[in-house]
Amino acid sequence: MILRVPYAEMPIAANEAFPDQKIRHYPLLRTSVEFQGKISQFAFLSIIDSGADNCIFPAIYGRRIGIPVESGKKYPYAGAAGLGVAYFHNMKVSVEIEDKLCSFDCYCGFADGLSDLGIGLLGRHGFFELFRSVSFRQNEKIVEFELNPQ
Repeated sequence: MILRVPYAEMPIAANEAFPDQKIRHYPLLRTSVEFQGKISQFAFLSIIDSGADNCIFPAIYGRRIGIPVESGKKYPYAGAAGLGVAYFHNMKVSVEIEDKLCSFDCYCGFADGLSDLGIGLLGRHGFFELFRSVSFRQNEKIVEFELNPQ
């Protein structure tokens, strides 16, 4: 079975490099987290990121539901946004795929470096491994998730 999710349109400000570009399309999923039985009462967006090793979310969202972020296992990381530190915890994460809530256990990080962006990362370990394959159909602006055989 294959699930499909369209890319989300996001407005961007005109800039010197791309003066005529007004929107960009991103592979995003609505995401929420649960920690020790406490479920976030809000959802945030996470980018489906094949370049991310792990799932990392903005620390501000973790703190909002009472996660003692810095008590997690410390992991220095480097990414497109620069260097940072994430603190890893065992969580239950939920994402919306085709209007269905898909929940899974995940060892994921929380980083202050993502708080300014307000967008999480769904990476290869913790997210991509839930599926047989994840395909980006860039020209069609669709992500396809092939489910593992039962």
